[in-house]
Amino acid sequence: MHRKKKRDRFAEEDDGRSFANMNVEGMPWYRPPQVSDAKKGETPELSPKEYKYFMWGVLKAALLVGGVFIAVFFLFIFFLDFIVFKN
Repeated sequence: MHRKKKRDRFAEEDDGRSFANMNVEGMPWYRPPQVSDAKKGETPELSPKEYKYFMWGVLKAALLVGGVFIAVFFLFIFFLDFIVFKN
């Protein structure tokens, strides 16, 4: 008897994952989102100590980003002053 060789479903480079949600309303395969019993937007309550640490982390992150912007600005001024506008 003659057996057929089983073909792979995906090409060698393709692992079958998709990068975009293909569940588009109006398509034949559309499934409406399921409503769960748990509330989705609910945030956990933080103790005062946890809240303090959370805000300290946010402040450090904001100061780091602001410091990088200020450093780049001064490096740009330094570049313009000493390289572009040679006196």
